[in-house]
Amino acid sequence: MSDFFYKNHKAKKGKGFGTAGFLSILFSFILILSLIVPDWTGNFGRSLHSILFRFSGYASLFFPITLFWLGVEKIYGQKKLRLVQDGLLLSVLYLFFACLFTFLPLENEEAVRLGGSLGYWIYLFMIKQFGKLLTFLISFGILMASSLLLARISPLYVLNMLKDKVKDDLQDWKEEREKLKEKKELQNKLNQKEFEPFGQLPKLAVSSSKIETKPMIIQKNFKSEGTTGSKDLPLLSKEAETLNGKSAYQGYLLPTPDLLEEPVKSFSIDQDELYANGNLLENTLEQFNVKAKVIDIHPGPVITRYDLTPAPGVRVQAIETLSNDIALVMKAQSLRVLAPVPGKAAVGVEISNSRPATVYLRELMESSVFQKSPHLLPLGIGKGTEGDTFVTDLTAMPHLLIAGATGSGKSVCIHTLILSILFRFKPDEVKLLLIDPKRLELPLYDGIPHLFDPAAASEKVKVITSPKETVQSLKKLVEEMEDRYRSFAQYGVRNIDSFNEKMRKSNQEETPYIIVIIDELADLMITVGKEIEDLIQRLAQMARAVGIHLVLATQRPSVDVITGVIKANLPSRIAFQVLSKIDSRVILDTQGAENLLGRGDMLFLATSSPKPARLQGCFVSEKDVSSVVKFIVDQNFKPQYVFKGEDSTSDSITESEENIQLLIRAARVVRDTEKVSGDLLRADKEIGSRYDWALTLLKKKGLIEKPKDTNRWKIHLERLEEFLISVDKKENQG
Repeated sequence: MSDFFYKNHKAKKGKGFGTAGFLSILFSFILILSLIVPDWTGNFGRSLHSILFRFSGYASLFFPITLFWLGVEKIYGQKKLRLVQDGLLLSVLYLFFACLFTFLPLENEEAVRLGGSLGYWIYLFMIKQFGKLLTFLISFGILMASSLLLARISPLYVLNMLKDKVKDDLQDWKEEREKLKEKKELQNKLNQKEFEPFGQLPKLAVSSSKIETKPMIIQKNFKSEGTTGSKDLPLLSKEAETLNGKSAYQGYLLPTPDLLEEPVKSFSIDQDELYANGNLLENTLEQFNVKAKVIDIHPGPVITRYDLTPAPGVRVQAIETLSNDIALVMKAQSLRVLAPVPGKAAVGVEISNSRPATVYLRELMESSVFQKSPHLLPLGIGKGTEGDTFVTDLTAMPHLLIAGATGSGKSVCIHTLILSILFRFKPDEVKLLLIDPKRLELPLYDGIPHLFDPAAASEKVKVITSPKETVQSLKKLVEEMEDRYRSFAQYGVRNIDSFNEKMRKSNQEETPYIIVIIDELADLMITVGKEIEDLIQRLAQMARAVGIHLVLATQRPSVDVITGVIKANLPSRIAFQVLSKIDSRVILDTQGAENLLGRGDMLFLATSSPKPARLQGCFVSEKDVSSVVKFIVDQNFKPQYVFKGEDSTSDSITESEENIQLLIRAARVVRDTEKVSGDLLRADKEIGSRYDWALTLLKKKGLIEKPKDTNRWKIHLERLEEFLISVDKKENQG
């Protein structure tokens, strides 16, 4: 038997129970109308009202309520009627309910009217036998007990519920009291200046007894690996001459790091300050009854990470929730808790340095980590929290999303990525499709031979700044992607590396990588949002294997720019400083970017990492970009690639059976509906996601066109009919 219900009953689906319940509910409504508004119910209602009120007064309202409850229970409630038991309980309830009305401090006549003659007689009898106080207690107790029995609720359950409620309230009160006590103690200690300011840090130096247990300061390649770069220049130039002997770019020289700005000064580490901050961090946590020990200190150019080992029984969330309090005590401009550090049994606390250092691009380009990187498409991004050079592989990403607030370092990061490519690859190895609707940053690279635009001839190629030109170029890039897939299928290979290996063995020209860089995605989403989103989706889903990679950047990290479709297809992301936690979640699906410092401070989320890594981006001046571009342009190498022109698709149509069938199906859909749109073609089962390519085929065949200054397609019905008639004739002849 449970504490709540004495017995669990199921509804019986018999006709008798349903009819009786319905009649009981109906009669309850008749009674309530008779008691409240007797004039509405005629002589019957007035007579019933007079009898019930004379007999039991206002306690008569108990009758309709009880009948309604019984009717509902007969329909949905218990399996057996239990008429005797429930009838007795209801009778007791009614009698003592009427009796209680007479306890109101009124005159006798008024008391009789409230409780009726029956209630008044019971009241007088019990007053004579038990007195007024006992009569009230007995009546109230019997009323409550009968109600619980009738509702089949155990009194034990009611008592337990009240006990638990009181216990919970008491526990909450104790916890709030403890929290207030802790806050007052900490505030008193802060007012007593127990923690000295940073200007007096030597007073916090550890005693000689604690020197043996100092945390280890870990430095990883923080200083530049040489500032001259002259020893590495022959290595870079030699690579450029020997990578592809049959290239059209023989004699092309890769840029050298001495073209870049020299670092102003090297960064020095104050070990005493690091140890003092470690002690201050431990003391701060101890004030909140969180015991932890600093085991490692990782100084970086802009932030320092302190690795803590919590004492047994201390929850990781306890340190996370104190981040604001720790930042207050340590006077940190920015503080981030990494709980836990990936691959380590420790909690990392990243605190901004009092004297941040600048990371220069030259340091990155001169490092052996970048120059000897085994990656297929190495991208230098910056330095990690431990001061180590961070280089990643674009082919492993395989696409990258960059987002952050204005002035946080997004554009400088794009320059770093582009210069990383220019310092490592010749124009016939990597092509750059640069798109900059803002016309501010990427036009600096106009004239370099790495530029590529599938919608323009090589002698006319330039950085794309128009949204309409962007759409045309990306559509042509989709065609290029499909052409590469057809070529790979002919040679029986699955990716660009295997294809180029076969080309090298047969002394044929290799296929270059293509990197698409869009500096401001928000402008394109406003003007040509639907088209650009569909093209990005198709390229992101299919282009990786054929050597085409996307880098998208925006300063508006909102859901209308970084849509779910774009996020799903760009798993690698870089987040710079943003204004809110919501913006951080839009980019990274987690918070943290709102606590960054700006000026190149970033969180990099790789596909292989469960949590984002904190990095400091390189500083790239306009002079650095101009020097590298001038060095490349002065070599007088021009962009060279095969421009397939407007008729390239028509040729491929006659060669590809798949394209012919797609064109025929699309033409028939247009003829039958006399309409043409992407949504219409996408709704067809045989076309589906290839609707954009089907529109391109129809246009190239001359069956549809989009007149100037309009966004609607015009159908050439005569050409369409002639084309389908010729198709039908060929099918009949075959």
